[in-house]
Order: sequence, then C-alpha cells, then structure tokens
Amino acid sequence: EFKAQNREDFTFDDVNRAIRQDYNSVVNASFGGALKLGDKVTLRGGYAVQPDPRPTETLDRSKQFFSAGIGFLFQRIFEVDLGWTNEQFDDRYQPYVEVDNAPIVNETITRNRVAVGLRLYL
Repeated sequence: EFKAQNREDFTFDDVNRAIRQDYNSVVNASFGGALKLGDKVTLRGGYAVQPDPRPTETLDRSKQFFSAGIGFLFQRIFEVDLGWTNEQFDDRYQPYVEVDNAPIVNETITRNRVAVGLRLYL
C-alpha cells in the first residue's frame, strides 16, 4: 500500500485500488530437511513454491524450487557444503512493444545453481 506523507496534497487511492484489483494474496512455502550420516556427513533437501500473485487464464508464473546438498566435516574444524538449486517457471514477454501485432514469446525457464560453502570452526 502506498501512502503520502501529506494526504491533503496527494493520495495514492487509485494506485492502491489497482494493486488490490490486479494482485492476489499468496503464501510462499518452503520445506526442507537434513539427515546426518555419522559425525562427518550431512545430506540436505528441500522444496519451495512461490505462487503467482497475478495469474491469468493463459499464464501462471508460479515458481517451484528443488534443492539438494551435502556437507563434509573435516577434523571437526573445517566444513565444506555443496548445494544445488533448481528453479522452474513459465514466462511470457513481447520483445517488440513498439510494433502493432508484435509476437508474444512464451517460454519455460529452468535455472540450475550450484554453490560451495566453507566454514571454519575456531
């Protein structure tokens, strides 16, 4: 919600009304867990969903995330974590907005990310 410091000079009523009309309330959810295998190895996994606050009849941009990871502890002072995340969603854009009847591009986006973390226990 937008608010003006001085409501006598300006209000955002039209903008706030458009936001309430165009956007739905959503709940983002994340679930994950870790499993320790002995003293030195930890396996991790997770799932998350971010619903689209502006779904249309032809396109839902809700995002899904899957993740997995493994951690190794060395000599109880040094830990290495390896993680992978996969993100998936559908998207649409119009590359030539200045052109009448320009084509619309529908695409499915998939992103994979790998991360390495280092931790030192002193």
